[in-house]
Amino acid sequence: MSTISVRVLELLALLQNRRHWGGEELARRLEVSPRTLRRDVRSLQDLGYPITTVRGTGGGYQLAPGGSLPPLVLGEDEAATVVLALKDAATGAYPADPSAAVTALAKIVQVLPAKIRRRIDSLQHLATLPG
Repeated sequence: MSTISVRVLELLALLQNRRHWGGEELARRLEVSPRTLRRDVRSLQDLGYPITTVRGTGGGYQLAPGGSLPPLVLGEDEAATVVLALKDAATGAYPADPSAAVTALAKIVQVLPAKIRRRIDSLQHLATLPG
């Protein structure tokens, strides 16, 4: 399998954060040419990401719904929030299957950098201190 560049991952993150991007705006944001942007979009499509493209005025790119879930590109704050929410959901306090929260949590924690794990541990400790 080919290596995915940081730029292509940044493109994926941008497409996940906003419903529609104009091609020129997206290329400018990534600091690449429109041709490079088209290649990067094609790379993601070749990997199975459902990116729709529309040519012409008002055209652009968007990550289409459906298919399999693409990997999420989360920032440090987002990752910490997701892990803490899953820990809460795993307690069974919500009308959802707690075992699904446990397995999702295990998958996410497995790939977290140590820095984020330490941050989550400190946030959880602060949340459990007596008031």
